[in-house]
Amino acid sequence: MTAKISYPGLKCIIEFLEVSPRFRMTCRSSDLQKIDNRIPLRVNSLKIWKNKVSLDDMSYCTDQSGLNEQKRMKVDKSKEKLLRKYFEGRTNIHVNHVVFHETPVYRRILVTLQLNVNKLEIPSSSFVDYLDNIDTNCLPLKNLILSLYEPFDVNHPVIDSAQNVILRLIGHQDKLNGVEKLQREKLHIENTGFEQVDVVGIIRNWMENGKKIGTKYLLSGDIVCIYNTFLGIEREFGDFTKTLEEVNEPILDSLPQFSIPMSSTANILVYGTEKLVPRIVYRLVLRVVAVEE
Repeated sequence: MTAKISYPGLKCIIEFLEVSPRFRMTCRSSDLQKIDNRIPLRVNSLKIWKNKVSLDDMSYCTDQSGLNEQKRMKVDKSKEKLLRKYFEGRTNIHVNHVVFHETPVYRRILVTLQLNVNKLEIPSSSFVDYLDNIDTNCLPLKNLILSLYEPFDVNHPVIDSAQNVILRLIGHQDKLNGVEKLQREKLHIENTGFEQVDVVGIIRNWMENGKKIGTKYLLSGDIVCIYNTFLGIEREFGDFTKTLEEVNEPILDSLPQFSIPMSSTANILVYGTEKLVPRIVYRLVLRVVAVEE
């Protein structure tokens, strides 16, 4: 006679199943339904649009416009309803990568999501709203990608405390606010446009208030924007132009290089690099290094 699996053993098996087989098994077993909600749900990829939710390879709609699309695609409505009931209201969801796309419709739905995430990708318009759906136990975040479509002050404790942060400028023409006030040591700003990031202001703030040795900020964009940004730096700090032989990565010789005194013990290095990912991306690098004795 086959021995029954104990609850701890069953819990361990169910918790690490992929979403699709776990959902199918639970739907078919009344015994599993009694305990499933107490077992953490592990999702690799969760994406939320204004009218649709996707969990790995499964999805359901959240409003009528989404339902019309699903009807066109001949999606099983009963299965979709079960998936929505299965997912929403849980308080123990562990997600590797969460992408919030839009907020208007979904925010009006009365659901409770508490997500423990490794990587959060979110537009600035939804940032404050969706923080309520992030489990405070996973703060500070490991990886945060913030897409900026409009003016937004990035001087926020969740942004400042995250381990890795990418600020992605998308159709954003105004200056990026709050960067100079961030206390973090690593930052990557993508799609940098000319005059969108006040690099001179950041350098002056570091000179006045100090910055930890080892700090490194990357600003990536096309060659024209990066070149124009270097021209602005040269106008302000041209007296500190210097060939940086101590940098251990390839430097673009076509752009000026700077070693700007920050204090008696530290300098701010400014130089350019390029990377193929998969097209050529040009980067402006700000680094704080110890003064060589």
